[in-house]
Amino acid sequence: MNSLPDCLLAASVTLALSTPALSETLSLTLSLAISSPAAPQESGSDGRRSIEDLLKEVEVERARSLEALKPDVARIIGDMDSLRTPVRTSLSDARQRALLALGPEATPLMIPYLDPGDKPGRGTVFRSELVADVVADLASPVVTRDLLTMARTGSIIARLNALKVLEKSPEP
Repeated sequence: MNSLPDCLLAASVTLALSTPALSETLSLTLSLAISSPAAPQESGSDGRRSIEDLLKEVEVERARSLEALKPDVARIIGDMDSLRTPVRTSLSDARQRALLALGPEATPLMIPYLDPGDKPGRGTVFRSELVADVVADLASPVVTRDLLTMARTGSIIARLNALKVLEKSPEP
């Protein structure tokens, strides 16, 4: 009989090949399974945990992480909104670097800011372009589906921003 890490590795390779967006979650799941084979939520008498339990744990942790990042993203976006002129300056570059520093985990929180709305002002359009540059640089496959939806159904500027980000996507 195969060990749990071997089974998880086979499952992650199979699913990652069929669904690239899952590869990040599954690789984290695999590392959790290898690093903590006898965690408190044992599913059998031998101390092994099911992949479903591990995936639930990863999703809970991802939700906690996003919740912790929300105030930082909102603060930085607010700083971008308060820029007096919609031109690239050292201040706007600093705001972009601050968003980049949050890492790819924060990318899902940035997606709504790619759409400035139907009748946006120059500042809002500028902010959406700055955020699009950051999301493109982070190149997180986690948001590919959201970007594809935005490219089909968003406002004109949102569609352009989504396409700009997808252009740099690591996914085919």
